[in-house]
Amino acid sequence: MSILQLTSREAFYNMPISDNIRVTPLVQVIIDPGNQSSNGTIFTGTVRTVFSF
Repeated sequence: MSILQLTSREAFYNMPISDNIRVTPLVQVIIDPGNQSSNGTIFTGTVRTVFSF
């Protein structure tokens, strides 16, 4: 019996644009999604924007 393992890595950076706006780009890498080594690695990217009032 083998042990299957999903591995994920995430990196982000907070970039303040002004006192009220912050942009956060995010990159995720998921290795062996669904705990299946036959599944390919997934790369995702997101940009989050936060407005403070």
